[in-house]
Amino acid sequence: RNILASFNIETFDDQLLSFIHFAELNQLIFVFKHGDIISATYDPTTFDPLNTVVEIIGTIDNGIEAAKWSHDEETLALVIKDRKVVLLSKIFESLNTN
Repeated sequence: RNILASFNIETFDDQLLSFIHFAELNQLIFVFKHGDIISATYDPTTFDPLNTVVEIIGTIDNGIEAAKWSHDEETLALVIKDRKVVLLSKIFESLNTN
């Protein structure tokens, strides 16, 4: 059993909406209801969580209602609190906003 990442969440009432593991990038992505999108990039040779780099790669200020990755894992669809849909690429570039 390998622990790849460990980090604290600032707000105790936050909720994990989506999680994905990109093995080819050695990266875990977490999407939280309060709006943070967090990446954890781990060392594939040691799997030591102390060497994992954890970053907030983006924040949706209004919060996120729902998050879902496409089947090919290339697009992340977010429904934000004001009922708009945001599409992000795998590298978190905006594809469109409705």
